[in-house]
Amino acid sequence: TGRGWGKSRAAAGWIVQQVLAGSPGKPAGDFALVAPTIDECWSLQWRPIRELLPPWVRAVERVSRNVVVLPDHGATLLMHSAEISEYRGPNLRGAWCEEPVKWSNGEALWRNLRLAIRVPGERPPRAVLTTTPPRELGWLLALAAEPDVIVVRGTTRDNPALDSRAVEAAYRSLRGSIESDRE
Repeated sequence: TGRGWGKSRAAAGWIVQQVLAGSPGKPAGDFALVAPTIDECWSLQWRPIRELLPPWVRAVERVSRNVVVLPDHGATLLMHSAEISEYRGPNLRGAWCEEPVKWSNGEALWRNLRLAIRVPGERPPRAVLTTTPPRELGWLLALAAEPDVIVVRGTTRDNPALDSRAVEAAYRSLRGSIESDRE
């Protein structure tokens, strides 16, 4: 989907939905938040999740460990920069992968992460990848072609929360560029 479509808000909403489904007797499970850098995990992923959490949800930020614990819902959000070795061992319920087109060694990281997303539940474990169209990433295109993968496409114009004048000005300024051709 295009810039401003609402990818991050949709992914944050999915994580919140998963967390709220959990309780101490029925834990939501652990989720990975993966972005190109750890700072992007905190700003592009945790911040929108925190904004969508209801006020009664207790969140304990352990910044030194890059973890957020949601103890009343049996959930932990593990934040990682795009480094392959960190995904050997955790049992994850799901993951939000931010901009995998920017990951170094993206295919190897995805393979390891996919092996970690294995905790069973009512629905199979899932991952949400928020990204712009890939350029030279065959692994991402192959993933999108798998039968159990849902691909959502959209444009900036599809987001009703954006100022229509600003959106149209952006389209005018990009007319003829690669970016506008994608939109």
